[in-house]
Amino acid sequence: SVTVPDAVATDNCSVSSLTWSMTGSTVANSPGAGINQIGTYTFNGGVTNVLYTARDLNGNSSTCSLTVTVTDNINPTITCPVDVTSVTSADGTGDCGTTVTLGAPVTSDNCAVASVVAKVGGVTINPVTYKFNSGVTTVVWTVTDINANVSTCNQLVTVNDDEPPTFTPKTDINVNNDPGSCGAIVNYVAPVSNDNCAGAVVTQTGGLPSGSLFPVGTTTNTFLVTDGGGNTATTSFNVIVHDNEIPVLLCKNINLYLDGTGAATLTG
Repeated sequence: SVTVPDAVATDNCSVSSLTWSMTGSTVANSPGAGINQIGTYTFNGGVTNVLYTARDLNGNSSTCSLTVTVTDNINPTITCPVDVTSVTSADGTGDCGTTVTLGAPVTSDNCAVASVVAKVGGVTINPVTYKFNSGVTTVVWTVTDINANVSTCNQLVTVNDDEPPTFTPKTDINVNNDPGSCGAIVNYVAPVSNDNCAGAVVTQTGGLPSGSLFPVGTTTNTFLVTDGGGNTATTSFNVIVHDNEIPVLLCKNINLYLDGTGAATLTG
């Protein structure tokens, strides 16, 4: 409320009426007759123009004007929706994020709220369609009132990657032994992993690395892939080395000579 000083009207004869009207932020009028002062009045925020009109008994009139400026320096209030936790598989798209239901903040203002927006990284988003990546994202809600006063609050969105990685199947490898060796040196390409999020790590947990000498028989190579969400998958394939090299057999002739007793001795 604002207390407006009384207008002073005088006349050589007599003042018959004093009226006022308001335009601008506040619109109002006094009664059309009598002596009317504004007194204490509740003005809207902004600039209000007040026009006083004084009339005497003979129909003569004079006016004067004043302005009342009310500056709204009170920030609006805002309460964010509760933090949200979801998983990448929630929207069924198979990628590294998902849309979520953020809810709506609760706002109020002493005048009126002009706008409420949500931002991620300083960029305004559509809360309904925005896709949140795996991890924790801060949503900054901003409320602005009609006089450009601003308040903000933060809402956290956590998206967990719940989709395990996969491997492209790899067929077994069959080779013959290297000549003169009871095995074969085998080179192979490690199995290829696939995941909805980038950064999955593949490690070999069993068997022999590519380029090793694989013994005759079956060697099972096992691989493990772990993604950023801790999801895992395993795959394996066999390296089968066949011994197709025949053994070597050496023979030699033996000549024996009898001694005087009619006997012979075979040595070495």
